[in-house]
Amino acid sequence: MKGQHKFSPRSGAELSDEREYPGTIPLREALDGSGELTNGELVSREATALLTRFKECHQRGHDADSELYLDAWNAIQALRSDEDSPTPWDCWLWYCLAEHLHREGYDTGWMLSHVEARCPRCSSRLQYEASPTGFDVARCATKCGADSPQRTYEIMTELLDLYTRAFVDDEGDAIERFEIF
Repeated sequence: MKGQHKFSPRSGAELSDEREYPGTIPLREALDGSGELTNGELVSREATALLTRFKECHQRGHDADSELYLDAWNAIQALRSDEDSPTPWDCWLWYCLAEHLHREGYDTGWMLSHVEARCPRCSSRLQYEASPTGFDVARCATKCGADSPQRTYEIMTELLDLYTRAFVDDEGDAIERFEIF
């Protein structure tokens, strides 16, 4: 993932503070001792990096749970298995993983504090504004697109499509909303 919650796309290790190198942009070093320098990626190179990150975040406030980790691994594989679609961004996968595990009976509210959605058009940061309905509206921070900077519906469509492709069979009804939000 990129942004505030970035981690190594190869190993899943948390990234350290910025390191400045003369004539280059600042990069962060993976804390797993690999020496890898990165600013994170939209898509992890390895599915195991996501599971490693999941375990690390979970164990900050909970005891290790091998059953949860196996279910998370199977869900990650399902979310990344559609060969007809590009590999989903880590932030979309993380939200869908949280929803799937929630529907399986696990407490996943903690997962939402370890992810930052990105603009689905340009991958920049999002800004949030309160709406009259009480729900926050996601807007592209760079205001990409000539039509509107509002991205809430595009994000929800992306999440619902990804979740449905991975977890809803042909006879099942597609979900209309996420329960964890």
